[in-house]
Amino acid sequence: MGYFLNSIKKSAKWIAILICLFFVLFPIYWAISSSFKMRVDIINPEQKFIFSPTLEAYGNIFRRRETWKCFRNSLVICSITMFLTVLLGTPASYVIGRYYFRHKDVLQFWIYSLRFLPASAALLPFLVVWRSLGLFDTYFSVCFTYLIFTLPVFIILGIQQFKTIPPEIEEAAKLDGCGPFKVLTKISFPIVLPLLFCIAILCFTLVWNDFMFAFILTRDLTPLPVYTAAYAWIGMSVPWPEVCAIAFFLTLPPVILLMTFRRFLIQFFSGK
Repeated sequence: MGYFLNSIKKSAKWIAILICLFFVLFPIYWAISSSFKMRVDIINPEQKFIFSPTLEAYGNIFRRRETWKCFRNSLVICSITMFLTVLLGTPASYVIGRYYFRHKDVLQFWIYSLRFLPASAALLPFLVVWRSLGLFDTYFSVCFTYLIFTLPVFIILGIQQFKTIPPEIEEAAKLDGCGPFKVLTKISFPIVLPLLFCIAILCFTLVWNDFMFAFILTRDLTPLPVYTAAYAWIGMSVPWPEVCAIAFFLTLPPVILLMTFRRFLIQFFSGK
């Protein structure tokens, strides 16, 4: 009887997993497959799972100069933001994670509270500031605004990584004459570098997929998510194959980045 109940539990667990996977993966499959269809096949009420694929949608989007311009804007904005996040977040997370100082708990609470800040509450003040300074629609203004949200993520997760370093390693380095800066750059930072890089990838993905900030703060520097959404603002004549094709193209860089460094990601999420 017990064996029978265990079999039922295992079967129910796998059925639940398969149902969840279906709801997660089927929209992705449908979007990708639609990018290889003609528009008439997509809007046809009688949908077909077997069809003759075409690359017309990809040809239409890749022939447009705006597609590559927006791709370049997204790549530049995300790269600059990720670099600044690592540059500023590493020493901040190290100091908070390894040292004790007055009002440390207050500082940590303030950093955590930034994660709960609504995007709409931060957008309007930044928009007014950048317009008044003449910096609207510049890489500086866009990247600096993104730091308000990427830095807390990096610092919060980075603190936990620096706490995993045994204190004896840093104490031995100090006995050898290393100062605080050398301890960070020569000892602690190389140890947690793979894990910090995983956090940087997460920040890169957050910025890459953002729509609201990019839509409000850019005009000429339109990134790829805003350009993708623009395809759907044509009313009843939405070019669905092109929308699905550019949406698929939008997902490729983060996926390639994650697959390239999946070994570090497994280490990061396993906590080892």
